[in-house]
Amino acid sequence: MRAEEVYLQSLARYRSVGDRGGAASVLVRLGHTAWYRGDPETALRLGREGLEDSREANNPRSEAQALGLIGELEFERGSHDLGLELLGESRDIAGACGFNWWQARMGLRRAKRLRELGRPQEAREEALVGLRRSVVIGDRRRVVQLLDLLALLAADEALTERAGRLRGAIEAELDREPLSAWEMADLGAVTDKAPFARGREDGLAMSLDAAVHEALS
Repeated sequence: MRAEEVYLQSLARYRSVGDRGGAASVLVRLGHTAWYRGDPETALRLGREGLEDSREANNPRSEAQALGLIGELEFERGSHDLGLELLGESRDIAGACGFNWWQARMGLRRAKRLRELGRPQEAREEALVGLRRSVVIGDRRRVVQLLDLLALLAADEALTERAGRLRGAIEAELDREPLSAWEMADLGAVTDKAPFARGREDGLAMSLDAAVHEALS
């Protein structure tokens, strides 16, 4: 993979000049690359190295990213409580240093993990906080993704028409401007129900701002 080759070259250069903060940032990127290609053990090792270098160099942005990576990997290994804790730390450190889009991303990731654990109320609360943050910083991608998660949570709880309105609004927004490398969640059998269809029709006429208002109300 060409990107990995370039990261390794960058890592060598940062280390040759003693820039531990720069090295930390590259280590975390290499960790994500390993995770995406299906090598979690290498990803975890690189994430831990990146975390150590980030803290030594007082680089809170790469520290937040390292914690997020390690949190995801720990969760996938079955250490759910630890994974959630680390995702929360990542979110909070990002917020404290003004790394706003990462803060929003970690809120989304933590909300998804809470849903996976069957904790819908906590997932919804996390998602709503993340939605408000994403609106403030103008992070359209995260707004759409959080609305999609809230539609999924509504479907889980048989709030069928609400799920339909949010889904319709997301579809309308994506028709206006698609998101790359992302797909909407599968809402399951709820999409075959008449209340969902009614809600979806209403949602298709919504603006993104109206959909946010719907989700927060």
